[in-house]
Amino acid sequence: MSIHNSFPGNDFSQETRPAGQIAPPAPPKALLVATVCIVLVAVSALLSAVVALTTGKESLRAYAQGLLDSELNSGLDSSGTLLDIVVDEAFGALQTRAYVWIFFAVAFLALLLPIRKGSTWARVLLTLLGLGAMFMGLRDTADMVSPLLGMLGIVILLGTLVAAFTWWLPSVNRYAKARKRMRTGR
Repeated sequence: MSIHNSFPGNDFSQETRPAGQIAPPAPPKALLVATVCIVLVAVSALLSAVVALTTGKESLRAYAQGLLDSELNSGLDSSGTLLDIVVDEAFGALQTRAYVWIFFAVAFLALLLPIRKGSTWARVLLTLLGLGAMFMGLRDTADMVSPLLGMLGIVILLGTLVAAFTWWLPSVNRYAKARKRMRTGR
């Protein structure tokens, strides 16, 4: 419970706690960096899903058209039903990736509060989920169906890598141990 005097010129405050209870430790800056990275990754994952679902079919059609015209030099009619079948099939895979990105974004945001509180189980789970997100980001970058999806894949890849590195730093481990001692009373 905080007691604050709101008179002008009074710049002191006093906190009262039950006897024997210590103040919670301040989160380290590394945890703040990890939090910002995870929010950036979640937003990028959602944007990637939105881009894939809204402009994915057109991007795939342009990509396949370019392959037929320049790479294969086949002389096939690229406006036919074969191209439509290929684009529809590839769009199904792109839709699946978009839904997986939505899952990753929701999972990352849901685990953000436990991470901020120093929960080790949340850091472990987010590290494992981060591996999947990094591989998908790498795949989006390598596919280059759309330059925007490629850039978002790079942001997801690098953001997850930085976050996973920073939330396992010694300062974050000390913070997690101090929070656990405070919760358990040991």
